[in-house]
Amino acid sequence: EAMQIADTLANSGHPFVVQEILAPTGTDIRVFVVGDKVVAGVERMAPAGFLWPKEEGNARVVAVQVTPEEERLAVAAAKVYTAPYAAVNMLRKPGVPPMLLELSRAPTLTEVERATGVNVAAAIVEYCAKVAV
Repeated sequence: EAMQIADTLANSGHPFVVQEILAPTGTDIRVFVVGDKVVAGVERMAPAGFLWPKEEGNARVVAVQVTPEEERLAVAAAKVYTAPYAAVNMLRKPGVPPMLLELSRAPTLTEVERATGVNVAAAIVEYCAKVAV
């Protein structure tokens, strides 16, 4: 049945994506990209009873060192998204390349700034001022 659906979609002329369903882990990595640079990264941990961390309020957030592979994925994803800045959420699993979950053009900054000490808002303003000239 799945192959019939895929065949129908392939023949429809419309783009589609088939992806693995990821089991909730309760954590994700959120990487903040401004321009073509990573300015901050955090790990978000969902509280008991939640499958995934959500925007401000329900997640425990700690600063994290972004790996070179995560940085490449985040910058490339933000570039495809064509936004001057974005938050890129991904899964980090030992021995597996990072897996892209989602991107946000209007991420909440409070938690990442509190956890990392990085003024992400200032980085966004500086970048926008630079490219506007």
